Amino acid sequence: MKKYDNIIGIDPDSKKNGVAFVEVKTKKLEVASLTFFQLYDYLKWVKEQEKKCGESVLVVVEHSSYTAHNWHMRGGTNRAVSSRMGYDVGRCHRTGELIEEMCAYLGLEYKQQAPLTKVWKGQDRKITHEEIVRITGLIAKRTNQEERDAILLAWTAAYG
Repeated sequence: MKKYDNIIGIDPDSKKNGVAFVEVKTKKLEVASLTFFQLYDYLKWVKEQEKKCGESVLVVVEHSSYTAHNWHMRGGTNRAVSSRMGYDVGRCHRTGELIEEMCAYLGLEYKQQAPLTKVWKGQDRKITHEEIVRITGLIAKRTNQEERDAILLAWTAAYG
């Protein structure tokens, strides 16, 4: 695989996308939650910087179609809840597709990434803030789940 100077991980969401930037050489890490159009402005700026500085960038977008979603009703859920969950997953999936189109439009290299295996200590085996801080050295008082997932995407692409 080609080596990149910078990696951006994006966890698509219908409201705010988790976005993480890793400078591979220095392990500098930045994280944010951005709306769709804030993300467009950010990626446009990244492309301008890529041209200006000559540093390569790879955008890694979580792509939910690699995971089979099967919404069965569980205790405490009903058809409306299951339907809403499926609808929300579909919205996130479409947002991911649009982000990939955005990258292609801007001329940014990108790749699709299946959701990473959840092997962590958090609820539903998702990574906790404390775990992400320990792994990356991130200095932040708090992060949300989309940001942590974006960090994992970028960090894994950068350092395997």
